Amino acid sequence: MSTQSAGLWRNTDFVKLWSAQTISGLGSAVSFLALPLIAASLLNATSFQMGVLAAVRTLPALLLGLFAGVWVDRHRRRPHSDCNQYWASRATDYGFWGRRAKRTAD
Repeated sequence: MSTQSAGLWRNTDFVKLWSAQTISGLGSAVSFLALPLIAASLLNATSFQMGVLAAVRTLPALLLGLFAGVWVDRHRRRPHSDCNQYWASRATDYGFWGRRAKRTAD
C-alpha cells in the first residue's frame, strides 16, 4: 500500500497540480473569510450591507455559469479551446509586459 502512494508523490506533474490546487483552495478560503470581516470591521457595514455583499459575491458565478454552460454545450468544442488558448496567451503576455513596464517605470 505504501509503495503505491509513494509512487504518486514522485510524479512531478501530480505534485505541481496538488500544490497549485492546495494554494488556490487556501486563497479562496482566506478571501471567503477576509472580505466579510474587512467589510464588517473596517467599513462598519450593517447587517443588510453584509447580506448584499454575500449575494453579490455569488451572483456572477450563478448567472455566468448557467449561461456559459448552455452556450458551450450547444457549440463545437474546438473553437472554444482555441479561444481559451488565445485568451490564456494574451493574459500571460499582459502579465509579463505589465510587470516589465512597471519595473522600468520605477
